[in-house]
Amino acid sequence: MIDYDCFANVFDKIAEELDSANTLLKIALVDKKWAGLAIKRLYKDPWRYCFYRSDSSLAKKLINIYLMCLRGSMAASSNSTRGNRDEPLLKRQNTRENIQEIYVPSRDYIAMAENLHIPVLYHCIESSYASTNEITDDMRLEINRTFYQLFKMFINKANIKECTFHESKITTEYPITLEHLDELVTTLFNRGLHLRYLNLGFFNCNNEGLAILTEKCSALETFKIKASCCSDKALADFLRRQRRLTKLKIRDAAEMIETMDAIRSQSRSIVKLRILNCNLGDCKTSFTGIGECTLRSLYMRDIHFTTNTSFSQLLMPIAQNCKFHNIDFSKTPLPVEVLIEIAKKSSTTLRRVHLIRPENEIEYINLSAGIEALARHATNLRHFERNIHPSEINSICYLFDSIGQSLERLEIDSNMDGLDMSNLIESIGRKCRNLCLLNINNFEFNFGALEELVKGCPYLHTLFICESQSVNDRIFELLRNSNLQSLDITGCPNVTDEAIHRFQREREIDIEYGSPKKNLSGF
Repeated sequence: MIDYDCFANVFDKIAEELDSANTLLKIALVDKKWAGLAIKRLYKDPWRYCFYRSDSSLAKKLINIYLMCLRGSMAASSNSTRGNRDEPLLKRQNTRENIQEIYVPSRDYIAMAENLHIPVLYHCIESSYASTNEITDDMRLEINRTFYQLFKMFINKANIKECTFHESKITTEYPITLEHLDELVTTLFNRGLHLRYLNLGFFNCNNEGLAILTEKCSALETFKIKASCCSDKALADFLRRQRRLTKLKIRDAAEMIETMDAIRSQSRSIVKLRILNCNLGDCKTSFTGIGECTLRSLYMRDIHFTTNTSFSQLLMPIAQNCKFHNIDFSKTPLPVEVLIEIAKKSSTTLRRVHLIRPENEIEYINLSAGIEALARHATNLRHFERNIHPSEINSICYLFDSIGQSLERLEIDSNMDGLDMSNLIESIGRKCRNLCLLNINNFEFNFGALEELVKGCPYLHTLFICESQSVNDRIFELLRNSNLQSLDITGCPNVTDEAIHRFQREREIDIEYGSPKKNLSGF
């Protein structure tokens, strides 16, 4: 007989899957004990089941449950106000029109939550309203009112350990303010709860907001912030207050001299450090002491600094001491000697390397020697990204010859001004058998090279070949018997709509095509 501790472990694994909501609901129908185990896991973090879904049915079901909890709580409060302790929990509510029946849930589903994803809460409410009517201004007011009520119930009743305050998308709009951040942090603090995860996303936090967090939120393990409205000192003071930060993401900071020094206070615990679109200014203090024992993932995307700053001097200490799993220097001029040192020190641990060249770079930095160092040392590399320069083609071919079998994702799109890349593509087909995703946008090649690629990469399920004159209707002959699931041929003028539609009728595949896309990239 399997005990319920074993079932609990099994249900924990099931709950980790993004599409497991229906499975957990079916498990809850078995008996009361199974129901208790399944429901607890379903409502511990229900937002994850709605976040990646485009349909509103699940969101509506979720919000309906929470609205019943809200109405039941309001009904109970109404009874408590009357002072009639012998009367059972109110089931009926008087309205001007009639007497409305209220269903009171048998469980407090709100209290079960350990994660509060505020953007998803709002968008679930919005989707629930939009599923029955077009949203008007009056309805928007009602949506906001419902959102505030549920938000308050969550922070008053739920055992919140993780909170996403704002989504990491610039286009996200919903009514969240500094006052709500204050209410969230203060209420949890007064309840004796300590947030472990706080994602402020693109919320415009300022010094006042950081002061609130500094005073009442000092046990964070993960923290993400858009720091464009924060001073260097305020951010540094907040970081020094934290007891054990493991993951830190800072975006859009105008100055980071004190902040970089404060990150050292977390050097014994920090594992992931992401600094995006920030200005290091005249920072001259090296990264000595920053995560030298623990740092495994380093993002330095779109970093700005003056000519007086030696980026090599800043980065070399961690390159020599950290064993990285993941590095990302997209749009940041990485010194080649630093990349070589990372390849040597992280030879057995390095899995992902992102090296997109800076836009409009004044002076091209040739990373051939660094790429060759990856080929010699990084034997377990899985994902490599670099908009390669013509001078780096030989080093890329050497990379494929040396460790191509370990690569699963390869993104080397770059404008080669019509240069024939057939030899490089043939090399991919011969050496990179285990590729699942390939991006060779802007490349020109002959049909034989593409045939070599498709035959040599049987596991390829995603292929990008945008902006290429070499792509024509013959590509579908090659792909007919492949395992490809997604193809992007946007901006390829020699492919006809008729051939695309015919191919889609023959087999199930997602195809992006048509005019070139606008550049929507950003950090």
